[in-house]
Amino acid sequence: PSVLKWLAYDSVTTTIISVWYPLSATVSLIHYESQPPSSLKDYNAKEATRKRQFWVDYWSIGFSLAQFLTAVAFMTPVVLRWTLQYSNLSLIMAETKFLFFVWLFVMEPLLVEYQRYLGVDKKDGENWKDFVPLTLIKRAIRPRLLEIQTAISEPVSKEIWQRFIHSKAHRVLNLLVALQFLTEDWCDYLLQILEECRSLLLLLPFLVLPSPITRVGILYVQFLLPSARSLHARGRIIEVLYLQYWVLNNILTVAVSLGSWFLWFIPFSTQIIFAMWCYMTFPRTITQYYAIVEMELITFGILSGNAELDVQETLTIQ
Repeated sequence: PSVLKWLAYDSVTTTIISVWYPLSATVSLIHYESQPPSSLKDYNAKEATRKRQFWVDYWSIGFSLAQFLTAVAFMTPVVLRWTLQYSNLSLIMAETKFLFFVWLFVMEPLLVEYQRYLGVDKKDGENWKDFVPLTLIKRAIRPRLLEIQTAISEPVSKEIWQRFIHSKAHRVLNLLVALQFLTEDWCDYLLQILEECRSLLLLLPFLVLPSPITRVGILYVQFLLPSARSLHARGRIIEVLYLQYWVLNNILTVAVSLGSWFLWFIPFSTQIIFAMWCYMTFPRTITQYYAIVEMELITFGILSGNAELDVQETLTIQ
């Protein structure tokens, strides 16, 4: 039991495998992708695309699925009662989660080595790729995930929203800019937020519902919505954008967890957290806050680049 507990999900070993190693690899990849290809030695566009797609699939399928199911399980009264009744149930669930992440990372290299052992040419034998864990899971849940996202986050078509909401708001904001009550930057920012509100329209009732129900909305905005968008993303820019989101997702999750004792004293804290997660799904928010994170890493020498701040001026030190 002591060995199993050491390998369980809340241990250092599993956290490194499921969070810190993927997080480090993703941050390094984003920083690599931000450099112009002409300035990189031995730049391989095909390999860079493969890495981007792998980490997009990992965060949106593997990581998100495990986190979502774990959160749902511990929100279910029956499961909570079982964990109190059977002391080893939590350990078994944690160990299952650990083995799931081991399966994700180990299975593909094993298949590659097995094909090499059999002497199968890469060009002739590609069927083994259908049995890669992320490919199997993606094939199973991607259509259903997109259906859920379309039903909840696409209740109003872009054409109708543009015609009846966006265009009228654009006129009002342009008038405020002409009267110098608003700057053009703020005008563009508010229009972008308004455009993103289209996908969050059906989620607005969660702001006034009881906290246990609002937690369901938090799980959707935190995991399901960005997962569906990540899987639907095509192209280097949009894939890098959602990789940036998953980095911020982990940072914000840790921040909320560490500050949970303080949030307990704040009225409507669950609704505030829900609104915060909604705000984090906006593309402009993602790029803005990830730029801050990247500059912090550059300043501390973790990433290469020219630091614009002194160490004492970073948010981490302050």
